[in-house]
Amino acid sequence: MPPAPSSRISQIASGADALSARRTGRPSASEADALNQEILSAALREFLDRGFSGASIARIAKGANVARMAIYRRYGGKQALFETVLFEQIRQLEALASAIRNDAGDPLTELRVTARAYLEFMISPTAVDLQRILIAEGSRLSTLSQQVAPPLPQLLGERLDQLIGHAQQAGQLIEMPGALLREILLRLIAEGPRWEMLMGQKAWTADDIEQHFQKMWPMFLKIAAV
Repeated sequence: MPPAPSSRISQIASGADALSARRTGRPSASEADALNQEILSAALREFLDRGFSGASIARIAKGANVARMAIYRRYGGKQALFETVLFEQIRQLEALASAIRNDAGDPLTELRVTARAYLEFMISPTAVDLQRILIAEGSRLSTLSQQVAPPLPQLLGERLDQLIGHAQQAGQLIEMPGALLREILLRLIAEGPRWEMLMGQKAWTADDIEQHFQKMWPMFLKIAAV
């Protein structure tokens, strides 16, 4: 079984630290982090512009103002670099989800806010373009595609499961396996917009997102609320 995204990120980060330690004149932690962010930003632009097959480590290195070997030392190759770019986007969503807190302590309200954040992320231009790359490069990236598609970040899934469980304990949601309720929720709010964006059928505006969510959240409550 392929490692979870969070585990893969940890492995990549550990490898980067170990490789950096062998470099002459090792940069400080903040300098190394800044360099990694420059590489990942340049790589994201390259992958979005040219796809996986058309992307070039040489152009990424030029965009980040580093030597090609610096990228190979940190990431090993183009696929590992693409994985890191993808998981960095997932990590940003995980960080967003973990930062969401409801001061009133109402799990159903917090579930609503977290689900809304998931919807916005899934149809963001960057997320959509990365999903298109995974679909277009399905055979080349078969292991990676199986691991992250349909993309539900592990930590966000855990957060949704926790909130669903708390809402059930509070008597707000029906007794049903939490994973099933999560699947219903995410399919209602995200699948339609996500596929419309992937197929280029519609560009979703902020108003579109709000109207869609305001329609789908009550549908979920009709199914799942006590």
